[in-house]
Amino acid sequence: MEPMRGPGARPQRKRKAVDYAAVNEGVEKVGLASRWIPHLERTKDEFLDGAALGVARLATGSDLNDAWARKTDLRTPAIIESTEGLGMTLPEPHFMVRDVAKVIGEEKPVQVMRSRDQTNLDHWSLGDWSRYYDAPRRQEVLNVISLEFSRTALAGQVVSPEFVRKRDWIDTAWPANLRAQGHWPQVQYYCLMSTAGCYTDFHVDFGGTAVWYHVFRGQKVFYLIKPTPENLKAYEAWICDAKQDSTFFPDTIGGPTECARVEINAGQTFFIPSGWLHAVLTPVDSLVFGGNFLPGLATVDLQLAVRDIEKRTHVKKEYTFPLFVPCLFFGLATALVRLKTTAAAAQLDTLVALTTREDNKDVDVSTTPAPLTAREHRGLAALIEACGAWAADEAACDDRERPFLTLAAEAAGCTSTTELVEAAREALAAVPEPKPKFTIKLQRGADDEAAPAPPPKVVFSPAASYGGARPGYVFMTGSKGLGYYMEGTEAPPAPAAAPPPPVPEEAPVRYRAGPAWDRMAPAPAPLDEDDAEFELAAAEERKRAAPRPRKAPKPAAVPKPAPRPSQWAKAPGHTVAKKGTGTAKGRLLAKLGKKRR
Repeated sequence: MEPMRGPGARPQRKRKAVDYAAVNEGVEKVGLASRWIPHLERTKDEFLDGAALGVARLATGSDLNDAWARKTDLRTPAIIESTEGLGMTLPEPHFMVRDVAKVIGEEKPVQVMRSRDQTNLDHWSLGDWSRYYDAPRRQEVLNVISLEFSRTALAGQVVSPEFVRKRDWIDTAWPANLRAQGHWPQVQYYCLMSTAGCYTDFHVDFGGTAVWYHVFRGQKVFYLIKPTPENLKAYEAWICDAKQDSTFFPDTIGGPTECARVEINAGQTFFIPSGWLHAVLTPVDSLVFGGNFLPGLATVDLQLAVRDIEKRTHVKKEYTFPLFVPCLFFGLATALVRLKTTAAAAQLDTLVALTTREDNKDVDVSTTPAPLTAREHRGLAALIEACGAWAADEAACDDRERPFLTLAAEAAGCTSTTELVEAAREALAAVPEPKPKFTIKLQRGADDEAAPAPPPKVVFSPAASYGGARPGYVFMTGSKGLGYYMEGTEAPPAPAAAPPPPVPEEAPVRYRAGPAWDRMAPAPAPLDEDDAEFELAAAEERKRAAPRPRKAPKPAAVPKPAPRPSQWAKAPGHTVAKKGTGTAKGRLLAKLGKKRR
């Protein structure tokens, strides 16, 4: 019996007994599909839009490139609207399900899943499936999601996107000679044929693998949930719950507001990152080509987390990723070669820069691998520890898989798996971990519209709580003591511990927000040396805000002596005309001292 694998396959556990003879009669009417499809339709508007969960929409396959991969660390789902630039090969547009049976062979056994209760039906061939699919009336809603065709004639008509082939460890790390001998994880190419009304309940793809998914005909509706530690823990509890079939998984993590609904139409390609939980609804008859792949170091932590869940929940081996441990050992060997090549290229760059030879322009270092990202650095560290544990554990893989581990060590120039692990650990220790990236954005109050732009000087205080600041916020100084708070998506590393400064006599002040001086509050804790610039600004403000001393009162004015009376006023019978009064003639006579008659 062909194992139940591929995009959309769910881990199998014990379920209630099912009467397989009742399939064509449709006796059992109560099941997962009949329960959850109406529920999904009723709550359709309650689910998040894909953009709210970070799902990217790319116009063409050219946008799915190396720059996008390094920017997202391959942790963001993406819908590619057009196949242009994907480097993908597909059959002719008129290709149908009956053509799948003709190309592969109608006698090929195929595993069919009954959508109603998610149970598998045996003794089906592709010919049987083709006749069921083309029948005008169907008694049951059935689904085929585990037909792997990499070793059939259909493999010549379907080739995965170039973006996938450049990153899949099965293509880049697994030895070609082993593949030629028929030994490799055969999970890269699946043909999914679903009838309208099919539903696959929430699951995570085996081994935490990523998925490429092209809808050739029809439509698919995905319900996506992020693989956070809390969600994966809830998922593990849900699949172990005896009431799993009667419990809608999103309800265990907060409801539809924690889940995104995404429609994938014919002609679109969907990239599902490692570890993402998802359910799939088929509104109309659909034909899909897709596959699983291991995308590299940036998602190793999720692959290891999913494998641990599979171990703890006792998922049967035939439903897990085949040759998982050997494939990750080959991935470690490839990563070690990459580190050595990068170090050698750095030395070559130095030599080229120092030499004065005329032919140094002929040195080609264009094939130098890109340096590790912060996520890849952490992923490689986790991979080294996991491979070290597997190398020491005889039960980590069976006798059929154990020889592949030695071949992986030899591929990296080592004699044993232990030497491979130690060599990788030493090589990683010589590479400093890249600093985490973060972005900041300015937050202003309503009254700060005219505030000047802050200078590039930034004072980081991620653990402070001065003046209402919160952890993760950054304080930025501006001209004339104006203050701004900046918010970071990822806080910078904390500064080295320093002796606490002496407590000032008067507590400094902090801005709550913006440049308004009337919104200052005392700091609950003393400032450290990184805040010296702000402390000086605060001291200047306290100096300006201090009450000014009153000036001394002016002395009382000394009364002026009375004006001496005019000599003309002493003569009896004479009068003196006041200045500015009378006529011009009178004022002239008064000035001349003549008596006015």
